[in-house]
Amino acid sequence: MNIKTNKKGSAWIGILLLLAFVATLGLALLADSILTIAQSTRASQLLVAQALCDAGIEKAIWELNDDSGYSGETDINLETGIIDIAVAGTSETKDVYVTSYVPVTENKVDARVKRTVRAKLTAENNEAGFAFHYGIQVGESGLSMSNNSQVIGNVYSGGSISGGNGAYIRGDVYVSATGGSIDNVRVGCPASLGGTCPIAGDAHVDNINYCYIYGDAFYQNIDNTTVLGTEFPGSETPPSIDLPIDATTIDLWKSWAATGGTYSGNYTQSANGVTVEMGPYKIDGDMTITNSSILELTGVLWVTGNVTFSNLAEIKLDPSFGPNSGMIIVDGTITTQNNVEFSGSGDDASYIMLLSTSSVDPAINVYNNSSSVVYYAANGHIDVWNNARIKSLTAEGINLRNGAIVEYDTGLASSNFSAGPGGAWVLKEWQIIYE
Repeated sequence: MNIKTNKKGSAWIGILLLLAFVATLGLALLADSILTIAQSTRASQLLVAQALCDAGIEKAIWELNDDSGYSGETDINLETGIIDIAVAGTSETKDVYVTSYVPVTENKVDARVKRTVRAKLTAENNEAGFAFHYGIQVGESGLSMSNNSQVIGNVYSGGSISGGNGAYIRGDVYVSATGGSIDNVRVGCPASLGGTCPIAGDAHVDNINYCYIYGDAFYQNIDNTTVLGTEFPGSETPPSIDLPIDATTIDLWKSWAATGGTYSGNYTQSANGVTVEMGPYKIDGDMTITNSSILELTGVLWVTGNVTFSNLAEIKLDPSFGPNSGMIIVDGTITTQNNVEFSGSGDDASYIMLLSTSSVDPAINVYNNSSSVVYYAANGHIDVWNNARIKSLTAEGINLRNGAIVEYDTGLASSNFSAGPGGAWVLKEWQIIYE
């Protein structure tokens, strides 16, 4: 009996030990599962927190490209968490601090996960270098020169050139049109026009009529023309060349402008002596600057309508452009009336380009002296009115009215056009500084 009782007691002890082992193992597995769930939850919350920080950086870049004065904001409440954004820095670099709180709670201090990321942004100046090698480059519509008009520089034309009394081209002339002509124009640089002439002035054109050539003449036919240099009858027609800026580049410049935001409607600035800084920017309408008001370009400007500058208005580049040049791209027509002042950044190599894509004739009307301006009509004509004096013209067709002067600046051979400082803020580096 004693032996049987001892065996039964031993069996119960074994069963209890087995149950204890199973219970311990179950609790261990349960604890591990709970820990795994907790870790997984935190890991997913960290991923959400990082995604929110990345979104905050993207928002800061977008805001800065729209407004360079953006300094951040707090308590941006989203479905998955809360974001704080702080921005500090200079016009060239910005430090962006983004802190995210996950999940959303009544008080973000009680959030289970907090992550802070610091991002460094830099302002990249979109730039494009273009060489303007001619005082005038014109397409197949050619060049018309009225009485006493002058081009001080070389001319390359895809169409014929005609001149009135006293019309001068003080440089070389090329007409690439087969059968094209130059009529009633003095080609070269006589001492009577002032200074020492660097080149005699050659003419390269199929037909030369009623001209005075101070240099050499390369032609097929010539009539009633004096050539002081050497004549080369039977010369080949000069090759045609495209205008220097194509449509793809113009569209790129428009995209630069659009990064700065859009003004919808016609824009007029007429306050006497008031300066308005603008750019990169898009105006979806017409633009008028008049009555001694000042437009200071801080980046490329795109206007979808017509542009008029008049009545002592001043158009200038911000000094931060340095040796770079700026531009205004216009889908409509451009008119610069008398007594309008244009100026670059203060650097001798800095210019403003006024470019019209309109096919209206004329696409650009120039009435005033524009010593720091390059005019460019991609698809239309330019009219330069009486006694205006400018640096360079490029267009499908050009009319120089009485006494108008185009005086080429050699700096245009290496000009660099820029979207302006802060044209586009881009991410350079980032790091997690708190987790």
